[in-house]
Amino acid sequence: MKEMFILMKLSDSDNFIIGKLVNETDSEVIIEYPISIRLSPNAMGTTSVSTTKMMPFSMNNKVAIMKTKIIAMSKPNEKIIGYYTNFVEKYGKIYDELLEDDILGLKAKEGELPDDELDDEIEDNVVTFKLPTSNNSVH
Repeated sequence: MKEMFILMKLSDSDNFIIGKLVNETDSEVIIEYPISIRLSPNAMGTTSVSTTKMMPFSMNNKVAIMKTKIIAMSKPNEKIIGYYTNFVEKYGKIYDELLEDDILGLKAKEGELPDDELDDEIEDNVVTFKLPTSNNSVH
């Protein structure tokens, strides 16, 4: 069976969510390995794209999203599916290992929050892309 992907916008966020569609019921959509994509235009005329794992601490990487929280759903285009697949393959383990094992595992034993050295390690693994934008308004 071919993998089905879904792109959605939630009512409480400016971010877009993309993931593999696992199941859809009357009340919820279940997606595997959802990632959150945030587009942030800036004064320089470019847009920053921030991508992160939506639920980094989930046991099986599957998340149920209530349909009452979804304001838009669509089948994503091939380019964003490629971006998603590349992100999951390239950075999925970084999120799992760095956030879950190194930070939570190590610091839970010590009983303290992550220190600056670990914060720097996280920052080193952040990828930022700049996309050109226009200053035109669309009505």
